[in-house]
Amino acid sequence: MATETVRMDAVKKLYKNKRGIRNITLDVNKGDVLGLLGPNGSGKTTIMKLLCGLIKKDAGEVKMFGLDAEESFERVMRKVGSLIEAPAIYKKLSAIDNLMLTARMRGADEKRAMQYLERVGLLQYANERAERFSLGMKQRLGLSMALVGEPELVILDEPVNGLDIEGVVGVREIIEELNKKGTTFIISSHIASELEKVCNRVAVLYDGEIAAENEMSDIERRYPSLEEYFLENIRKRRGALL
Repeated sequence: MATETVRMDAVKKLYKNKRGIRNITLDVNKGDVLGLLGPNGSGKTTIMKLLCGLIKKDAGEVKMFGLDAEESFERVMRKVGSLIEAPAIYKKLSAIDNLMLTARMRGADEKRAMQYLERVGLLQYANERAERFSLGMKQRLGLSMALVGEPELVILDEPVNGLDIEGVVGVREIIEELNKKGTTFIISSHIASELEKVCNRVAVLYDGEIAAENEMSDIERRYPSLEEYFLENIRKRRGALL
């Protein structure tokens, strides 16, 4: 029987502009690489912020590792690494100082932290201030910080944003490598082809709701590509709302 890492049951979160998420029910099992695919404003980042405790839900239930995500926030977050929207880095600190700070906050082995800078291709820039980094370099640093301490769950919001081709492939390889060791991932994107390469499950979001959810293996059997699956379900949902 699969072990649930995340369970969202009828979760609702609306902002003042009435955008957000409605009635989201979603299970993420240990070892899953779940892709959240949807247009801008569909609710992908809202789901991730909720799971990281950055915002609070209006209704519903969120459990992580079998615990209530709000009541057991500190226990849960020790097992979670994340990169949501812009990397949360201190621009005046060097890359290694940013990484070490994250390692200390998580109680992770600082000696092993350097391997994450090497893994994302930033080892030669370890002592350089983050304020001098390009968008892609900041994204790489944010990814290395998300992976420090080998968290059980890694939440990545548009992780290839700003990366060159080599960086995109590198992120993909890191996800595949860690997933083989048992790390669970939730990854958002509006680029179907990237999710198609790494995910075993995909949930399509539209207008704050899940329009479709399926195993990637089933999607591959029934559709020419994930893009076709996405477009079909988005058009169905859009037509139903007219």
